[in-house]
Amino acid sequence: MGSSWIEPDQLIYRGDSQNFTLQRSQLIAIEQKVDAGSTVAYAGGTNPILRYQQPDGTENAARLHVEGDQKTDQVR
Repeated sequence: MGSSWIEPDQLIYRGDSQNFTLQRSQLIAIEQKVDAGSTVAYAGGTNPILRYQQPDGTENAARLHVEGDQKTDQVR
């Protein structure tokens, strides 16, 4: 569980078990795909996955869990 902030040149995430700040130059790709490690995959759902380069040069990925506001998601 955590919170994200999107700024023009960076994405900041502060969570219970992980924190990171990604600069725009570190971002390799953003993919929308089924991730077998996610429970939403059982229902056929997908997650946005950020692939990025860490300061030491290694590649890493972060799976995002997107939630909507129930009030705005309702069909009227």
